[in-house]
Amino acid sequence: MSETKGERRYFRTTQQVKDWKTLARAADEVGDNLPCRQAPDLYYAAMNETQHIRYAKKACQPCPIREICLQYAIKHNEGEGVWGGMTVSERKNVRRQLKAEGKL
Repeated sequence: MSETKGERRYFRTTQQVKDWKTLARAADEVGDNLPCRQAPDLYYAAMNETQHIRYAKKACQPCPIREICLQYAIKHNEGEGVWGGMTVSERKNVRRQLKAEGKL
């Protein structure tokens, strides 16, 4: 699997997110302006709701805590929703690669 710049950055920083408290602190620093706090249902759209999933992924891109969110979801094997701009299947692929490389 080829990695994007964002994924490469994730691999270098995978140890930053120890637990949910790290994610919560980061989110609290930003406040209610996070896209996922403004429309949380979009991030848990059904698998066949591709328009909602696309919107959620796009809304994640400028988020100031996107990387922390993605790290948390991958490290803790979050099994639902869009986290850090990735779907469950995308995160599973990254998780599989990290395990294969001994980074998870």
